[in-house]
Amino acid sequence: AIPALELALRRLDKSDPAVQIETLSSGEHVLRTCGEVHLERCLHDIRTLFAPEIDLSVSAPIVPFRESLAEKVIGRANATTANRQVMMTVSATRLPDQVLAALTSHGEALRESMLRGRDWLQLARQSHELREAIAKIEDALTEADAPLHEAKPLGVGPRGSCDNLLLCRPALVDHILA
Repeated sequence: AIPALELALRRLDKSDPAVQIETLSSGEHVLRTCGEVHLERCLHDIRTLFAPEIDLSVSAPIVPFRESLAEKVIGRANATTANRQVMMTVSATRLPDQVLAALTSHGEALRESMLRGRDWLQLARQSHELREAIAKIEDALTEADAPLHEAKPLGVGPRGSCDNLLLCRPALVDHILA
C-alpha cells in the first residue's frame, strides 16, 4: 500500500502545483494546502482518482491562523441578534508583543480550557493554571497600554490555537454575570 500511496502523492503533486507534500521521519505523509477546502479536494482526488484502492488514515487538519494586522484597528463589524435585543461590535487589533508572549507561554492552559468549554468569567471555579494565565494576559494588556487594556479575556482561537484573543468590555462582563 505504501508504494501505491507514494505514487498517488507524486501524481497529486504533479496535478496540483499549490499542494506541498512532505514525508516526516515517522513515515507520515503531510499535505500542506491552501486551507481546509483545498485539503478536502486533495484528499478527494487521492481517494477517487489516484489511489481508490487505498484506505487512507487522515488526522484532523492543523490549520494555523497566522494573519497579522499592520494598523492598530483595521475595522469594525456590527451584528444584531434576530430579536434585536443584543447588538455587538467587534474590532480587530494587532496584539502587542507582550500579550502575544503571554498567550504563547500559557498556551496549554488556555487551549485546554477552550477545548473543555470553560467559562473564563467565573475564574474562581477554574484551575490554578488558567487563573495564572489570564492574570498574565491582563498584566500584559495593561503593560502594553493596549486598547481595551481594562477588558476581560473571554477566549482564544481559532480552534484552541493561541494566535487570537477575544476581549470583552468590563461593563458587559458585569451585565453577563448579574
